[in-house]
Amino acid sequence: MTRTLSVLLVLLSMAACSVASDVDKRAEHQRPDAAATAHEDEQSKAQSKQPEVAEPAPEAAEPAQVAAQPAEVAPEAQPSGADKALNEEVAAIMKVAQAPMVEAPVTIGPMSFRLLKVPGEQPEPALTPGTIRYRIMVEQGLESDAARFGERVRDVLGRKDGWGAIGIDFVPVTKNHDITVLLANPKTVDRLCRPLNTAGTLSCAMYRRANLNYLRWTTGAKTWGDDVDGYRDYLINHEVGHLLGLLHQRCPKPGEPAPVMLPQTKYLQRCLPNGTPTADEMKRLKRSLRNWDKRRMKLRKREIPPPPKKR
Repeated sequence: MTRTLSVLLVLLSMAACSVASDVDKRAEHQRPDAAATAHEDEQSKAQSKQPEVAEPAPEAAEPAQVAAQPAEVAPEAQPSGADKALNEEVAAIMKVAQAPMVEAPVTIGPMSFRLLKVPGEQPEPALTPGTIRYRIMVEQGLESDAARFGERVRDVLGRKDGWGAIGIDFVPVTKNHDITVLLANPKTVDRLCRPLNTAGTLSCAMYRRANLNYLRWTTGAKTWGDDVDGYRDYLINHEVGHLLGLLHQRCPKPGEPAPVMLPQTKYLQRCLPNGTPTADEMKRLKRSLRNWDKRRMKLRKREIPPPPKKR
């Protein structure tokens, strides 16, 4: 009996040892290896000490290749007749400050005018048989047209194919003048042209003055169509021609250029509009200027138009 108990105790002891061994094996299997864990800890610390490296930015997309072809340029639009006229008006207004005038206005009767200082003016030009001294004026209120008007008068009187072609030297002045070329409103021209009846539509040459109608200057005449610039040349040459002693002429032959002294504002007599003196008119002027000195003194006697007749 005692021997049996001893055998049982030995068997129980062996079973307990076997169970404990299995438990230890299982624990070792689940527990990480200490060396491996230490190695992993060292790697983690080393990685934490290394500086962070930023991820490289994505490469920028290459710019699109632009075709090296010249851009198409639209053809420059040609200004219409109305646009040209508007541009001229704007240019004239912009140049008002560049048209110097004598400060004090010039009065003719109750009417007031502004006297232009023209570039190239001579204070006291030599008075020779071929010299004609002229001044340029605009009525007060028309100062915006002064610069363009003055330039046009000076240009027309100085042309080689104009009245000066026979040896006349037109000299611009502001005093001691022989003739005046002025621009005025229609009603003012009517007063300056008495006793002639200009009816608010015509110009005239009276009392040493070429009185140019502002309506005609800006709009031209039906006989000239849309050519206002050409009509202005005619207007200046026609009225100055009267002051130089020339009378009206007729159309010599249909289809030919009209004489400047033909009243082209009213009719052409089947001639063509023309603002330049003809060869025949040059001959007539040359004969007329033989008595220019006498005519000069005669013109100086009267400057102010007579008062209107009482009815």
